[in-house]
Amino acid sequence: MSFIDDDLQSIQEARILVERARDAHETLIEYRQEDLDQVLTHLIGEIKKQQDCWIEQSINESGYGLLHDQSKIVSNLLKDFEEKVLPQQIIGALNKEADSIVEVGVPLGVIPVLLPVENDVVNMIYALLIGIKSGNCLLFIPDKESGQSLNLVARELIELLENLGLPSGTMTILNHVSEVGITEICQHPDVALILDIGCLDYLKATPLTNKPLIYGGTGSIPVFIERSANIRQACQMIVESRSFNNGLMPASEQYIVTEGIIAEKVKATFKENGAYFLTSEEEKQLQATLTLSPQSVCGKTAYQVAKTAGFNVSEDTKVIVSEQQYIYDESLYAKEWKFPLLVFYLEPNWIRACEKSIELLRNEKNGHTIMVHSVNSEILNEFALKKPVGRMVVNGSSLNSMGFCSDLSTSLILGGLSVGKGITADNVTAKHLTYQRKISYVKEQCFTQDTSIVSDDVMKEKLTKILKQILDKSEGV
Repeated sequence: MSFIDDDLQSIQEARILVERARDAHETLIEYRQEDLDQVLTHLIGEIKKQQDCWIEQSINESGYGLLHDQSKIVSNLLKDFEEKVLPQQIIGALNKEADSIVEVGVPLGVIPVLLPVENDVVNMIYALLIGIKSGNCLLFIPDKESGQSLNLVARELIELLENLGLPSGTMTILNHVSEVGITEICQHPDVALILDIGCLDYLKATPLTNKPLIYGGTGSIPVFIERSANIRQACQMIVESRSFNNGLMPASEQYIVTEGIIAEKVKATFKENGAYFLTSEEEKQLQATLTLSPQSVCGKTAYQVAKTAGFNVSEDTKVIVSEQQYIYDESLYAKEWKFPLLVFYLEPNWIRACEKSIELLRNEKNGHTIMVHSVNSEILNEFALKKPVGRMVVNGSSLNSMGFCSDLSTSLILGGLSVGKGITADNVTAKHLTYQRKISYVKEQCFTQDTSIVSDDVMKEKLTKILKQILDKSEGV
């Protein structure tokens, strides 16, 4: 009986929260961009004071990730947001010609945000920033496994927003999470768009076909190290990136593809940078752990993963590496793994490596990004033309794919359209939560009446005159 009661409670709360958000948006729609930017300036200042405390609470509760790394991401995110996004005009008049507005940015309305259990506070902060910048109301839906710390953070943020002058309901959070409650929200007629930050189970289980959806998951990202690459730099970048936050960041590298001619040098350089290559026995132990208790290794260090699987590595080991020959559907490594694991593939040349990369991207349909380490422009152009990805990062890492120190837009949500998930392949920003209204001022008629064509009335009049003339002549005769 309690199971039914829980579902009913979740459905009821879902309806109430959507209606509150809808009513709030009717007020929020009147706010100018300057008003929202002023709120964001104060909000960012408060987040800077509280971020370490909030992130630490979440990690202590979930056991996923590293405080230092998540805090570093938030700090850099806030810095980029202040410098690059705050000055932007996202809503209201975007373009004018003389004194006439020709383009307007329009908020979408009520947007549910599906949060994964890992990086939940970090993702909530980013989604909230772009939601307010774009004048939308956000309804956060935490993972069922998320602890109470996320709810406490949400309450603090909600109170802060209301104190800063935003209407009650601008930000809300679902407390009683259930599948039926999520479905109720996502199918509600007042919901404009769904923002799913890597919750693949929700994507599969919830019928979302009647709403536009933006999906941004971690992805199973392949990296190709070509013979012209700076091998030392490439291996160092990959190890640091894959071990960052214990493998929980968007576009975190999972697969390494390299050429036979440089394979031994690549392996040796990986080892120098803290990579541990598994023996056949350790391979079996790890696979047993991944089969029986996959969540036990999520967001853990390489040392913790090895200990859980039953073998030993040094405490300073940064990533675990499995050497494989083939990629196939039944392989455990075909799945996306959220811990410092690299799967190493060897190919005879760059053409075969190119084919392998496509296989890896299409398998499980998770690879929205590819990394290539090379200075060969011909090969880079070939990869750019043929890889089914939303972004290709050259001589960089997952942090670059998120827009840090690169020319991509700074974002923690990397769109998955290229793998059939959601409506965009871009780095998701505030602009993606709006639509653009175009205004056309008509200066001349394009379909004017052709006066050379005689109308029916004129033709009748002419015929009548001709007939009258004929009759008059016949009477005279």
